[in-house]
Amino acid sequence: METLMNEIYDNITKLPFNQRKKIISLIDTKGQEQQTSVRNWLVAPDYYKCDRQAWIDTELSLAYPSDDNLVSYILLSYAFVLSRYSGTHNFSMRGLLSDQDVTVAVNLPTDVRSEDALTATPTNLGGQLPLYVNHSYLYETEGNGGASNFGFLYNTTEYIDGCDAALVMTEFDGNLEVTASFNPHVYDEALIVFMMDKVNACISAFIAGQSVDDILVLGPKGKELDRLHAFSFGNSLPLKEASIIPRILSNIELGKERPCITHPDVTLSNEDLYAKVRQFTLKLEELGIGRGDRVCLYAQRSPDAVAAIIAILSLGATYVPVDIKSPVSLLAYIVKDSNSKLIITSVIEWTTEFSIPTLQMEGVESPSAQHDVKLSCLDYRKSDLAYIIYTSGTTGSPKGVKISHGSLANFVAGISKDYQITSEDTVLQFSSLAFDVSVFDIFCSLFNGSKLAMIPDDHKADPQKLAEFICHQGVTIAEIPPVLLEYLKKHLSRLTSLRLLSLGGEKFSNKFTLEFTRAGIEVVNGYGPTEATVAVTTYRCRDNNEVNPSIGRPLPNVRTFILDENHDLVPLGMPGLLFVAGPSLSEGYINLDKVTEDSFVCLVLPWGETIRAYNTGDICRFRSDGNLDIYGRSDRQVSINGHRVELLQIENTASSMSVIEQCSAIHEKGALYLFYTTNKDKHIAPELLFSLLKDELPYYMIPSKVIHQDEIPLTLSGKVDESKLRRKIKSASQSSGSQGGSAMMSSVEKIVHQAIPTFDGGPGDDFLNSGGDSLAIIKIVSDIKKTTGIELTSYQVYSNPNVSSLVTLIEKNGYQSTEVVRNELVRFLNELWLIKSRPSKKPKERLVFFHCAGGSPYDAKPWEKDLEAHVEVYLVHLPAHGNRKGEPPLNSIDEMAEILAQELVSFADLPLSFIGHSMGGLLAYETARKLSLQGVDVRNLMVVASRSPNLEPDIKISDEADDKAFLTKLFSFGQPTERSNIAELTQFIGCLRADATASENYYLEPNNALTSDLHIFFGKDDPFTTTQHLDEWSKYTQGAVNQYLFESGHFVIEECTDRFSQIVRNIIGTDN
Repeated sequence: METLMNEIYDNITKLPFNQRKKIISLIDTKGQEQQTSVRNWLVAPDYYKCDRQAWIDTELSLAYPSDDNLVSYILLSYAFVLSRYSGTHNFSMRGLLSDQDVTVAVNLPTDVRSEDALTATPTNLGGQLPLYVNHSYLYETEGNGGASNFGFLYNTTEYIDGCDAALVMTEFDGNLEVTASFNPHVYDEALIVFMMDKVNACISAFIAGQSVDDILVLGPKGKELDRLHAFSFGNSLPLKEASIIPRILSNIELGKERPCITHPDVTLSNEDLYAKVRQFTLKLEELGIGRGDRVCLYAQRSPDAVAAIIAILSLGATYVPVDIKSPVSLLAYIVKDSNSKLIITSVIEWTTEFSIPTLQMEGVESPSAQHDVKLSCLDYRKSDLAYIIYTSGTTGSPKGVKISHGSLANFVAGISKDYQITSEDTVLQFSSLAFDVSVFDIFCSLFNGSKLAMIPDDHKADPQKLAEFICHQGVTIAEIPPVLLEYLKKHLSRLTSLRLLSLGGEKFSNKFTLEFTRAGIEVVNGYGPTEATVAVTTYRCRDNNEVNPSIGRPLPNVRTFILDENHDLVPLGMPGLLFVAGPSLSEGYINLDKVTEDSFVCLVLPWGETIRAYNTGDICRFRSDGNLDIYGRSDRQVSINGHRVELLQIENTASSMSVIEQCSAIHEKGALYLFYTTNKDKHIAPELLFSLLKDELPYYMIPSKVIHQDEIPLTLSGKVDESKLRRKIKSASQSSGSQGGSAMMSSVEKIVHQAIPTFDGGPGDDFLNSGGDSLAIIKIVSDIKKTTGIELTSYQVYSNPNVSSLVTLIEKNGYQSTEVVRNELVRFLNELWLIKSRPSKKPKERLVFFHCAGGSPYDAKPWEKDLEAHVEVYLVHLPAHGNRKGEPPLNSIDEMAEILAQELVSFADLPLSFIGHSMGGLLAYETARKLSLQGVDVRNLMVVASRSPNLEPDIKISDEADDKAFLTKLFSFGQPTERSNIAELTQFIGCLRADATASENYYLEPNNALTSDLHIFFGKDDPFTTTQHLDEWSKYTQGAVNQYLFESGHFVIEECTDRFSQIVRNIIGTDN
């Protein structure tokens, strides 16, 4: 066992830091009692770039007369403010006392009162600093795995590793001076200053013996209040008309033969659509439909349905869409609740009789010649209802949301300006008519004279067909569910007409948008509840490091506020409830006056304004630039054994792992469940994901079960269908319960129930979430040994906290779990693009090696061992090379560099150097160039026996059709003695050809894009690297250029290893 664990540890040390951190818990033998159970997400940074040298001090400096309680007041105040900013009561923070590291656990109640918070008997923090604070509020703990990136310093100027902001306390002339230092790449100075102001207010309250009042201490004031006031406004956009319908009728009347709506069955010109609108208008008038009436639309998406909507609105009536896939019982409910007078439908035969008439779309006849007259426009009022959309809540009956013509006009005008929609655009019509995204599709296209392209239903779920439709129709603007991004990007080459991709309705990872933005497509994250007319904020997704895109800033005329539960403004950067105001706001819910009163409230704002606003129920915060981050729903907060748990935090943690595509956390009967899907190319077993989550989440947030799915079920509106997931939970529980008949299962169940009396789950449920702790685990281990004779470790029980898994461990003598972990680790290692070959305890520089064509990442082994201990070495691990031989090779330098640049962008916290041999030299240069575009500089670029990017190779071998001739030419470059012969290399011909194609087809004109120092290594007998190549290389950097001549051929590194490693040592040593 020890040999196996050592082997796993050896593999782990080769992982890059972020991957090593996530996987280390699989083999960590610490018991549960040694694990820290506190973690937080304090003021999530806009993006993360670690750079200690960039730390700065705030100009704000506070000074207090020293007394015994002062440090206690300061740390308690600091913890209180961080608690409110993070939205959590439980977390930990690291500290540095002179030269001693400490970790302080924070566990604050909702209300902090002086008399409860302070004690007369101190505990010594770090054995040296008296702390007069209630031990349950602040206490020293071991380990820092759950610590926030906010720390504190006492009488020291050192930095805390892993922190990005720190409260600094310094004794000076009988006073205690307090300031703050922070990393400006992560936090805005104004935000830190605002937080420090609140810390000061809190300290003052404690010194005065007062209770800490949230409003008094945290309420925004001065410049902070001014910024919140400015952030709450969208741009001003005057609206000339009360309704958009007159302009739409004018557009389609004057558009004549210009294409207006395309559909697989028919293409309508403006003239055709105008005729159809007139046709429906006359029929509706004939049926007595007029101003103020309501008409249900229960129909497929079609040009006729669009014509019917415009006709309804032109008469001053209100349309009430119901999805054609909805059951007839729902239609009956909506008809009655909305008091509709007519149903327009594409259904031919009904199985239900309605009390109101129905109008078949196909039965509407064309108007006769005497009816060929111009449609008249009403004198609309802004308060006239345009449509009522029913939202299908998870509980209770659907609610009808009333949207007026004024609200519709404000939205269409605002989003049209934001998206710059013109008559030259073609807008994709994707959504069901019963969901408000269709309001964007239909009205924005008709309002701006654009073409509307209605995609067939059978194309919507097929990315290839969707891409072909976009290409064929010349779609320029498309609103689609984010879930399609990962699949649609595979057909990116077909999306040449697309200029703007609008997303919304569901959170998504920024990593899915990168390929679209890099292809020149503007990707917009739109946010908005139905109650505020489709969308209220937008955000342009960026090619940066942020995990989840912001939801942006308000659209024109829209107002946004972040408030607490008492409807008071929260400080800048603090999470709270998002309220929306402005002319896009709904009139409320039909027939639900009390619900309307609770949701649409009157706000009295601190700058003297009173305004009607809608409580979205979403938890958001303002970034320092005014953009909004969204954390999740306030009603998705659940309680687990007294702990507040946000389900979104579990989902975000799982989503941060690159192999996870989608996930959804469900709270059911006191237990947590996580459903997830993975990328098709990769897979992660539930056992491994479960173990990774244990390292990322507090124990009370770890799911009882992690369940892999082929897909996450969605509702008709594209949101996660939680009801289906709950049915899966119930089914799985029943299935696992039926398997519990063995004697061993009964024995283990009895042992677990005796150890954890509060556990009432089945064999597959997590018993640690029902009050299990380290003592319970020890008792389970002991009782299992007494009963079965098998000795499990505490960690094995901790890693397998359900009865079924324990039985499996016992039956296989406790070794199966470790073998599963080992196999998963091996697979994980084999998929890495970067291998940490030489870890360093205190690295000062990182060196990345790019191997030659046909080479291996391990070609660096002979020389890297001679480098200084402070140099951390990473090896590039390309597909089809090294341990990745089973993967298809890549034949493009640009494509490989794009991926490597994304892997390496987080390496900017230390000086970075590259070495590339032959093809690896070109790949190293292109990767460095792409990193420079992201603000990451490579200090030293060392190219070995590599042609200049602007010179064609003298000998090309990639086009050689015969394999033997190809390999013969390949060997003309030279051959180190350890290289394989031609017969042995034949099995790797695909990889070798791909490398040759990548190397020979890469071309780039000189551009001086880099500032790196360039070091060129070449052999005097290398026929492929001439003096001309050396001279041309100097045109690719603004830094110094050095040349090194070797008595060798093409394989400089292998033939002159000692001299080569000595030069590399000198180059890196010079920079430290």
